[in-house]
Amino acid sequence: MKKFNRSYFFRITASLVVAFLFTPSVGYPQPKLDVRSRVKIISKGIFEIRGIRFKRSVKVRSQSFNDYGKYLNEAIEKQMAENRLKYYGKVVEKLGLYIGAEIKDFASMTKAIMQN
Repeated sequence: MKKFNRSYFFRITASLVVAFLFTPSVGYPQPKLDVRSRVKIISKGIFEIRGIRFKRSVKVRSQSFNDYGKYLNEAIEKQMAENRLKYYGKVVEKLGLYIGAEIKDFASMTKAIMQN
């Protein structure tokens, strides 16, 4: 098993923060807060869950939906080896982590989840 990589965890957490910050809400209008204020609120919430503060501030920037999709493609290609992508659906089903239809395209599924 691969050793836990803190930088990987940090990048994923930062990606989720960015996705949360710039995903338009559907049906529930969000109060107008500046980006830095939202980052502070989210960071505080993460601290409450993890009990560990971020060592440095989280960098954020605005990006288009298409740019975010390109970023996700690059991140998935970098982090998931081709053989893992190929067998991901079978592995999670075998481990009992997923009971739905077989996942045949991990990258597309992940993008769909992250972009919604």
